[in-house]
Amino acid sequence: MKKFLKELEMELKMLKMNNKDIDEILEDHKEMIDAAIDEGLNETEIEEKFGNPKNVAKELSKDTKESKKSVVINVENSDSCVKDNTSKYDLVEAFPVISGKITVEIGLVSENLSITTYEGESIQVFQRGVKEIKEYDILFENNVLLLKKKAKIKLFNFSSNDAKFLVLVPSNVELDGFNYKSVSGDANINGILTTKFNIKNTSGDIEITNIVAKDIKVSAVSGEIVMTGFKGESFEISTISGDIEAEKGVISGSMYFHSVSGDIDVEEIECEEATLKTISGDLEGKEFYPKKITLKSISGDIIIRNSDESREIDVINKKTVSGDIVIS
Repeated sequence: MKKFLKELEMELKMLKMNNKDIDEILEDHKEMIDAAIDEGLNETEIEEKFGNPKNVAKELSKDTKESKKSVVINVENSDSCVKDNTSKYDLVEAFPVISGKITVEIGLVSENLSITTYEGESIQVFQRGVKEIKEYDILFENNVLLLKKKAKIKLFNFSSNDAKFLVLVPSNVELDGFNYKSVSGDANINGILTTKFNIKNTSGDIEITNIVAKDIKVSAVSGEIVMTGFKGESFEISTISGDIEAEKGVISGSMYFHSVSGDIDVEEIECEEATLKTISGDLEGKEFYPKKITLKSISGDIIIRNSDESREIDVINKKTVSGDIVIS
């Protein structure tokens, strides 16, 4: 019955079944054929019992596809993380946007920030709880929006944690760059379309939704990062003693996750290649589909569980000192 198995293998490959499934099917049929021979069936009877290899392959392919869940990553229209109402703020500046790509540069200390796109024609900057607005640079020059706390040489210079800015950017504007840096403020960022997206925070929490960028880079120290709904070519996210949650993302190139004593949770994400490094922090992935992956763990567990078996992950390198690494 070698001929039957060879023809069955060829038909299964023509139906584009993955190698793992083909190997399992051939092994099962070989066992059934051996059992039939032990029962005394001759070659003709065995051929009648198993049927035409082409028809068998079609039925098996159909059953395999129906039995497996196909996971489609949908990153569109995630709920905005910005819930602010402008009625609770005072308008500080409104800048008309005439043409060309713009760059957003935001540098704060402990002030909180919400920034989102809206259906309007001008960039609008609002504030609430800011005691001295003159302590900030709020400018729009040469297609660069600047919102920055002025540097002051003053002993015990602390910003109020009650201070908050709300920035509205027209949804039809594409940014050349978006750069946000803060020491201890929280930020909610939604709907940004840009070439480069760069976030750096020290001890505040950051929530990001609906981002489209060529290059995405986010880092935090002792703050939590939550990202939902993002597209890009490259993605890098890192945290020290803070947790990361990333959900519903499609990256055409590489993704890099790095955590030192913080946990990373990823769900419904696909990319070309992923590198995951954790030091005393755990990484848990669900419906996480890189085509290639590198895993390194020092005293942290890396667990990836997917339901779509048709998406095979090529493990390039896998190292652990005292943590477990599981992909299933």
